Amino acid sequence: MYLQLAACKFTLLHWMATVIRLTLELLPNGCEHPERVEKLGVIEISNDVWDTIQSEGRRGTYHFKIWKKRNAGERVNPWRKGVIRNFPRKSQHPWNLVLRILNAVADNNGGRI
Repeated sequence: MYLQLAACKFTLLHWMATVIRLTLELLPNGCEHPERVEKLGVIEISNDVWDTIQSEGRRGTYHFKIWKKRNAGERVNPWRKGVIRNFPRKSQHPWNLVLRILNAVADNNGGRI
C-alpha cells in the first residue's frame, strides 16, 4: 500500500524517496528554445532509507529507473531499473553514484547502454 505525500512514496514498513533526477536533453545547434529541445531520457534515483539508517548514514542502497526518449515523458515503464547497494554516500560524490548506475546498465547489456 502506497501513500503519495509531497512527491514521496511511503509504505507502512518501508520508505523510499526520489533524491536525484537527471534529465538528458539534446539542444539542436545549441538552441535552448523549448520547441527545439528534445528529451532523450531520464534517470530517477531513490534512497532506500532503511539501509542508510542501519549504517548510521555512512552507506546507502539506491534504486534507479532509466527511461529512454520514447517513454521519458510519462515515466510508466522504465527501460532499465536496478539497485546499487552499499554505496559510501558520505565519502563519494553523487556523480560517482551515477557512474556506478551507468556501468551497471552497461555490464548487464553487453557493454552497451
